[in-house]
Amino acid sequence: MKNEKDRKVNQQDTSKNQRSSHAMARSKRKQFGNSLVPVVIGIAITAVATASFLNQGADVASRNKVSLAASEITTMLYDWNLLRTTNAANVIGVAGAGNPPAPTNMNGGTNIFGIAVNAFAGGASPALTFTTDDPVSCAALSGIFDVNVEGVANSACADSVLTITLN
Repeated sequence: MKNEKDRKVNQQDTSKNQRSSHAMARSKRKQFGNSLVPVVIGIAITAVATASFLNQGADVASRNKVSLAASEITTMLYDWNLLRTTNAANVIGVAGAGNPPAPTNMNGGTNIFGIAVNAFAGGASPALTFTTDDPVSCAALSGIFDVNVEGVANSACADSVLTITLN
């Protein structure tokens, strides 16, 4: 009888141990599930930060190109103003005996935006056409090269093409 009592107690203990181990397993599953939420939130925050960082990098690259383009146009205007000191504006780049050609950097070539569309139009209203990669860059350059810059009569954008009327 005593053995039977011991056996029942052992069975109850075993049963309690099994229930407790099942409860611990469920608890561990909950813990794993609960630890996954912060990981997912962390990944989401990282994705948003990465996108923001990449946008800032693109903005910096765009501003850098505008600065380099401004330098490129300044060089062209310097060459234009040197040529203008000894020649009338309406004869520069116009075919004819004794007429000087437009500065070489104003005709063709690839600009900082990788676009080979720099063009000079000579005649009564000489102009430089400078193509950018987007309208925002064009507007920024148009704001830089206004009538207060020597050699510039006007500057305007049509989409991403900057036209500087020279004087």
